[in-house]
Amino acid sequence: IDWDRYDLNYLPPYDGRTIDAIRVVFPREKYKEAVKLAEPIRNKGYRVFFQAANTLGYTDENLIDMVHAINSVHPESLSVVDTFGAMYEEDMTRIVSIVDHNLNKGIKLGLHSHNNLQQSFALSMAFVKMFMGSDREIMVDGSLAGMGRGAGNATTELLAGYLNRFCHKDYNLNVIMDTIEMARDRLGPDFTSEDIPLDEPGVYRMISEGETDGVFQLESSGMRQFLTSMKPSNFEDIIAAISLYRPGPMESIPRYVAGK
Repeated sequence: IDWDRYDLNYLPPYDGRTIDAIRVVFPREKYKEAVKLAEPIRNKGYRVFFQAANTLGYTDENLIDMVHAINSVHPESLSVVDTFGAMYEEDMTRIVSIVDHNLNKGIKLGLHSHNNLQQSFALSMAFVKMFMGSDREIMVDGSLAGMGRGAGNATTELLAGYLNRFCHKDYNLNVIMDTIEMARDRLGPDFTSEDIPLDEPGVYRMISEGETDGVFQLESSGMRQFLTSMKPSNFEDIIAAISLYRPGPMESIPRYVAGK
């Protein structure tokens, strides 16, 4: 969840059967506010993970301050995030070294990369190598076939193959590849994102009624209120809503709704 875009009142207590962890994403200047979410999430029975969005934008001093704030609530992990896919290996190594040096040893250290520069897999391998022989537990995020927003993420099947060969892991590549094939078979061999209809009336009706649980960037209480007054009827309305719902442009929301 984004640190300020999800109302925790909507989060049900952990039921012992489904999702057992919540990952909180926060921007550079909001880590002090983000760590305050750890206790209420834990009180509902979930494990807590943190992601420092756009870690490349931190100064060394900011990094250390952020890590100290994370240490104070002792989550399961803290992930370095290459939000814009702009990291090179030397950037990742510098940032991860600082975080590792200051992060409590009982907290896992993760890497969440984006593939804008086609560096995700290379960065992931370099990250793993940094901790070979270390007692630090680490996490590396990936997605099947590298699917993700924008340029996508590190590719799960490549990561699994690398970890099996060089880190003595035993990930079942047949299961991973079968899962990809099942998804492709269901969608069809020629399916692309352009095949997703953007004019489904039922979807816009649900959004206009505030039924946006689990919908990225549309699920906070403030955004729901905005959407119910705005009554979006097309994809351009959704783009406008996301663009307006942030400090500064929010002042124009009443005028936009009135004009619509």
